[in-house]
Amino acid sequence: MRERFLNENKMLFRFTDQVLVECPECNSVAKIVIPEKIDNSEEYGDRWNSLKRRLVCTRCGYMKETKAKRGPFSDWKYEYQEVNISEEAIDWFFGLPLYLQSSFKGNTFWAFNYEHLNYLERYIRVELRDPAPYYLSVESTLPKWIKLSKNREDLLKIINKMKLK
Repeated sequence: MRERFLNENKMLFRFTDQVLVECPECNSVAKIVIPEKIDNSEEYGDRWNSLKRRLVCTRCGYMKETKAKRGPFSDWKYEYQEVNISEEAIDWFFGLPLYLQSSFKGNTFWAFNYEHLNYLERYIRVELRDPAPYYLSVESTLPKWIKLSKNREDLLKIINKMKLK
């Protein structure tokens, strides 16, 4: 029996409690975190834009704080494409290059963190997927090239390399 991916209907912002980026000072991996404690209730989605974010590099000690921005576009739709507005994927908060990204056939494959990367890996690995995801879910906003079975093996290789970073 073939494995099936069950849509969890997670919106992309649910993976942004911790975002891995390149430190602007030393180019090592830095983390963007939410410094205040929040519960995981429905209100979290409504409060998301008002939460502060802190950028911390454990290698060089660089630190900076900012309020969340509504993403690179004013009509934010939580889409996969929105982070990849140029050749490289950047975060929504400080505009820094994401640590987990790789070029793939003229596109940029990226993940905010290892939880997000594992979620994408589960989605890409399986042949059977639920047909009707929530319209704002990660699954519904993925570009076609990620969903195509012909790219499965190559994308899984990229994911494995990212996990070794």
